[in-house]
Order: sequence, then structure tokens, then C-alpha cells
Amino acid sequence: MTSAPIRRPSVKGPAWLTWIGVVLLVASVAIAIATVSLFASLLPTGFLNQDGTPGDDVIASIDAGESASVELDGDTSYSLLLVRPTDESSGALTGDVALIAPDGTTSVADRAPAVSTRVSGGQATAASFAAFETTDDGAYTITVPAATDDQPTSVLVVEDGDTLPFVGGVFGSIGGVFAVLLLGIPGLGLTIGGAIWWSSRRRARRAYDAGQPTA
Repeated sequence: MTSAPIRRPSVKGPAWLTWIGVVLLVASVAIAIATVSLFASLLPTGFLNQDGTPGDDVIASIDAGESASVELDGDTSYSLLLVRPTDESSGALTGDVALIAPDGTTSVADRAPAVSTRVSGGQATAASFAAFETTDDGAYTITVPAATDDQPTSVLVVEDGDTLPFVGGVFGSIGGVFAVLLLGIPGLGLTIGGAIWWSSRRRARRAYDAGQPTA
């Protein structure tokens, strides 16, 4: 009775395993990049520059105790950020910020911001404390009351964020992190395991082709 011939070792199995691992790794890297981009878009990087001056997203900066005429869009929510020295950020204003609309209507900024913001730049810290909504396009007179102390204090006017997109972005970032872990860890394991198995099969094939078949 003759024994069955030893078949030439195949690399198809380890090759598939390795490529599946590589695909999972590439997918996890792509998701990681998208997650970082999404998270970065949520950061209020345009409010304060690194030297503490107003950033590109600031519509107006008004010192405490001063008034300014600011061109604003109608039917838009705006947030107010109080800027103080970082080591004196607990200070406040002596009253509400007052507004005069283009038609002469007076009001105060007494709404809560849709998205709470706190950023630092240089020796300054800006924190959202109030918001208001405009009715018409045009110049609004904004009056900022005096500060409760003699520390440098100003108010930044910025567009208020939307709650739902912000919350969605936060949960999207968290989901992205989990997706990276769920794909990246198995992908790394499959890639390493497949590569080792592939290398072992290739050595076995070379031995077989050399006339020294291995079991």
C-alpha cells in the first residue's frame, strides 16, 4: 500500500489572512484620521490667538465699560465670551451686556450659550457667559458694563454654536475611537499572525521545491 504524496504547501490561507488584516488596519487608520479631523473641528481655535489677542472667528472685541457698533446678521444667535487674565479669570461684569437693535429696540444678553466654551491663549482666558439672538441685519450698539475689579476685561462677540451638531460631533468622535480599536487591534493581530504563517509556508514550499518535502 502506497502513501499519498505530500502536497506542495499552499500560501493561499496565510495570504488571505494577511490581506484581511491589512485591510482592517487601513480602514482603522482612515477612521482615525476622520475622527481626529472631526474632533479638531469641534475645538474653538478661532477665538483666542496664542498671544491672547482675538482670533479670526471673533466678530468684535469690546472692553469692559465701553460701547461699540457692530454689524450683525439678522435671525442669528451670538455668544459672548468674557476675556480675563488667566490667573484672574474668576472676575465678572457688574451687570448684563446691553444691546440696541438697528430699529432702536433695547434688550440685554441674558440667554445661555448653546455651547459652553472656555479657551486660553497667552496670558488670557475666554469663557462664554451669555448669548443673544438678532432680529434684523444691521448695526447693533453693544454696551459692556464695567468689571467687578480693575483687571483687564473685555467681551468677545462670536457666532453661537448649534447644540445638536456639537453633541453629534462629540459622540461621533467617541464612536470613531471605538471603531479604530475594534478594527485596528484585530487587524494588527491578523496581519502579524498571517505574515508569520505566510513566511513559514514559503519556507516549506522552498524546501518542497528543493526536493525535501516537509510535513
